[in-house]
Amino acid sequence: MKHYARSRGWCEWDDFGDWQRRALRDLDDPAAAALSPFQLLSLPGISAAQQRRCATQWMTARLAASAGDRALLASITALDDLRAASAIHADGIDILVDLKGYTAGTRTAMLTYRPAPVQVSFLGYPGTLGGGFCDYLVSDRFITPADRAADHSEALACLPHSYQPHGRHAEIGAAPTRESAGLPREGLVLCGFNQAWKFTPEVFGIWCDLLARTPGSVLWLLHNEQAEGNLRGKLAAQRLVAPLFDVAGYTQGLEDLYAEMWQRQRAGLAPRRMGR
Repeated sequence: MKHYARSRGWCEWDDFGDWQRRALRDLDDPAAAALSPFQLLSLPGISAAQQRRCATQWMTARLAASAGDRALLASITALDDLRAASAIHADGIDILVDLKGYTAGTRTAMLTYRPAPVQVSFLGYPGTLGGGFCDYLVSDRFITPADRAADHSEALACLPHSYQPHGRHAEIGAAPTRESAGLPREGLVLCGFNQAWKFTPEVFGIWCDLLARTPGSVLWLLHNEQAEGNLRGKLAAQRLVAPLFDVAGYTQGLEDLYAEMWQRQRAGLAPRRMGR
């Protein structure tokens, strides 16, 4: 999995079909380096049980390395995860919520010291942390179906609609015009504002099919210098010349647009068309 993150980020999909097989092989190999749970989470076809195995393996060595420090919690004062955990413990925090999980800048290792009586994972990483050091995962019935509860080391605390909080009562601004967003005046606009490493060949193939079936359509994506050439090459390979529009240079009004889409969806209304 040495080059997996780069390949996903650059949309280099020549070996995409092999990544799942390699990941599962490494999971079964005790001598293989532990896989990043976040990388595994982005692979299609990985079950919750396999994700839990990955998360548990990821933390095994870290738990073993910190075992002595955790036994001497009160006497360690270094400025690291242990010091932070010690301060939490000393302050008598009752509920500790981890908003990062296994993502960039994570401080999840603090939870392994058990500084709080109740420890919760929420928002940043919608998967199990494994290891048995977190009590609850705040989720929803789509991210964590009830029949997969046993594959999570945490108890599931499912919110009624979505685990991600979104404002529903903010004032909605004026809809942006196509011209102000740099888009053509007419035609279908397909929007994909996720980071490029979240794209898969299957999803991009669906977009290509829609572009081919809809003359004058365009694809509106976040700018990514590393992935752009590969994506344009995949369009060219299917004899498509649909432009790729960059959303990076236009952000004003997008938050309003997202907020309105959310509110109209909740109200059962059709989306409002962008201004001309």
